[in-house]
Amino acid sequence: MELNEGDLFKGLLESVNENKEAWTEWATCERPHMTDLPCGWHEKLMPFHRLLLLRVFRPEKLLYAFQIYVRDQMGQFYVDSIDSSMETICADTTFCTPLVFVLSTGADPLAALLKHAESCGYEDRLKRISLGQGQAKKANDLVEECTKNGNWVMLQNCHLSASYMPELENMVQGFFENEINPEFRLFLTSAPSLAFPVSVLQVSVKLTTEPPRGLRANIKRTYAALNDEYLDSCVRKPEIWCKLNFGLAFFHAILQERRKFGPLGWNVTYEFNDSDLDTSQTMLKNFLMEQDDIPWEAMLYVTGAINYGGRVTDEWDQRTLITTLKVVYNEDALVDGYLFSDSGKYYAPSHGNLNAYKDYID
Repeated sequence: MELNEGDLFKGLLESVNENKEAWTEWATCERPHMTDLPCGWHEKLMPFHRLLLLRVFRPEKLLYAFQIYVRDQMGQFYVDSIDSSMETICADTTFCTPLVFVLSTGADPLAALLKHAESCGYEDRLKRISLGQGQAKKANDLVEECTKNGNWVMLQNCHLSASYMPELENMVQGFFENEINPEFRLFLTSAPSLAFPVSVLQVSVKLTTEPPRGLRANIKRTYAALNDEYLDSCVRKPEIWCKLNFGLAFFHAILQERRKFGPLGWNVTYEFNDSDLDTSQTMLKNFLMEQDDIPWEAMLYVTGAINYGGRVTDEWDQRTLITTLKVVYNEDALVDGYLFSDSGKYYAPSHGNLNAYKDYID
């Protein structure tokens, strides 16, 4: 006879009423998903049924609990984000096989493609044009020119130019029939759209870049795109630069992660993306290179009120953003041992090479 799942929770209500202090302590603790249930209920219930109980008491912790559940039941592999490098992805493209970036909230493939082009010596040979009204002829002329000289072309925001999509379809079909420089590559970006030609999708390499889930995966993705030359690029204040750069990556990850909590994270949903981080990193380096003293107030204002804050429309969200930024942008953050949270897990590592940062992130 199978056990009714309702029988598993028999006596739970009585236990809560008789041991209110113990249950209140568990339900209000910082990490209930990692704390044993009180009054022997942790041993009585199976892992999945503990999730049901957590759903009742602390639903905002359920996502973290599910990750632990999947890890314990299936393995660490199924909760880790797997990043593919742009070099690996572009290796599958040819002069007649475009690469289509399917855009998603919080992710911008442009920076990664620019870095890949730079590493291939194509920094000045990657031509870009954003599609829209009146851009059709310019796009056609650019592609025609590049198919002859072997440059790369990136047509951005195809979803904004539905009327141009039939021309794009004919153009890609022509790649198989005409003589084209084998070094030519075509990159397309588009949000999901019914107007995008199916035939182009069929012959293309498709890539969707989703914002990583979890602080570790988010910071790991940021550092996967860096190299040792980048970390050594601020010659005037190398140690300070590396400390604050890591703090900035941590700050960016926090902003992205808050979205999963809906109105508990932000009053209004914001589309923070990689360009916000790239701009803030550039501004941070400029401040450190150009000024003898660290201009904390200016850095807080430019990053918190302009680069990221320019998207924020709610004053309480703005206050939350600035308060979060102050955790990583302050003088104490430059001292080894400074912690970003009371857990003791999160801090900016001591100055080292890129592998040292990646090891800490892992």
